Amino acid sequence: RSRAMTPGSADAGRARDMVPLRVAVYGTLLPGCRNAALMAGSRSLGSGVARGVGLFAHLGARCPAAARLGAPHAARVEVFDLPDLDAARALDRLERYPEWYDRELIAVEMELEGPDVMAWIYIMPHEAASREGGAELIASGSWKQYLDSVGVAWDAPLEKIPPPPGEEGNTNLAR
Repeated sequence: RSRAMTPGSADAGRARDMVPLRVAVYGTLLPGCRNAALMAGSRSLGSGVARGVGLFAHLGARCPAAARLGAPHAARVEVFDLPDLDAARALDRLERYPEWYDRELIAVEMELEGPDVMAWIYIMPHEAASREGGAELIASGSWKQYLDSVGVAWDAPLEKIPPPPGEEGNTNLAR
C-alpha cells in the first residue's frame, strides 16, 4: 500500500511503521563504499542534497551518522529505489533500525533539473550522532570527501580502519 507523505504531515511521524522503498544514502551504502553491495538491484535516481541534515564521523572513518541540524548544513546523498521489501529489511538490519538509527522522510534536492524527491534517510538525534560532541562534523557534507581527507579507502574493510579514540575495545562498532 502506498501513501504520499510530506515532511510535517501527520503521516510523516509514522516512519517507524513504514518500510522504505526509496532511500537517500550518505555513507557506507554509497557506490564504491564498503556496504554498497546491499544496494544491488536498486535503481539509482542520482545524487542530491538533503538540506538541513548534517553528517558526523560518528565512529571515525568506520561509519557516519546524519542528524537534523538546520541551515546551513547539507548532506550529499544518493537516492535509490529499492527493488523489494527484503532489500528494505536488509538496510534496517545494517542500520540497526530502530535501536540505533531511526528513519525519517526527507526532501532531497536532486542535482539534475527536476523536482525534489521524497526519500527515507537513516538518522539519529543530534546528541547521539555527534557522540555528545565527540564526533567530528563533516563540514563538506560528503562521506567520500571525508574518507579521502583522512586517507581511508572508500571500501576499506572494518579491520583496516582504526576505531575512534577511546573505542579500541568496543565490539559494537562492526557494521
